[in-house]
Amino acid sequence: MPAASPLPPAARAELAGRLRRLWPERPAPVAMARVDQLPPGVALRSGPATSACLFWREAERGVFAVGAEHGSCPIGRITQGFTTELPTADELIGTMVETGYVDPVEVAAMPALPMGHTAIVYGPLADLPVDPEAVLLVGLPEQVMLLGEALGAARLDGTGLTVMGRPTCAAVAASILRDQPRGSLACVGARIFAGFEPGELLMVIPGTMLGRLAAALERTLIANERVGALDLELKRCLAESA
Repeated sequence: MPAASPLPPAARAELAGRLRRLWPERPAPVAMARVDQLPPGVALRSGPATSACLFWREAERGVFAVGAEHGSCPIGRITQGFTTELPTADELIGTMVETGYVDPVEVAAMPALPMGHTAIVYGPLADLPVDPEAVLLVGLPEQVMLLGEALGAARLDGTGLTVMGRPTCAAVAASILRDQPRGSLACVGARIFAGFEPGELLMVIPGTMLGRLAAALERTLIANERVGALDLELKRCLAESA
């Protein structure tokens, strides 16, 4: 599995608190990690579930684990590493293929975590009892921009922040496997099952980059504030001279 987060739990909780204070009206950041054994005190989620993306929203409220069933959406079970095959008699998959929403040839290229883990543990970033492999934020474009800047993904001499399309859950696998931040425009399934609003995106940060985010976030915010103040002044001057 990928390297553990360099942030100790106390620093992780501090970062989570900073993000919540920065965007108090937005969903709290959640974390996830594959495990071979359930951590003490963490129970398996019971009851039916539509999809893997639903767990990201439920994890805002507490810590739990999900095993191989991992929701009814077969795409999510593939991307999260619980199966490698599309079911042949699944109505949802049949409709995706029939309408051209998914080309079966694409599936071989879809980012997917390798199989072998027992479960995935989900929960608030501050409360996850194991080192997070990824942190997920349901964000607005402004949030994604600021986080991308803090992570170095917005540098002009870099590769930029990759923003994927569908399926949304593939961004989680891609971020963990490539150890890079990933965005997603959020597919129709995520917008229905996980309640994404039209203006919301998914931002996935690999756990290995949390230390970089914690170190650079304040500097990024100050830089944006100062540049924004100059932009506002320029806008005011131009309006007065018009």
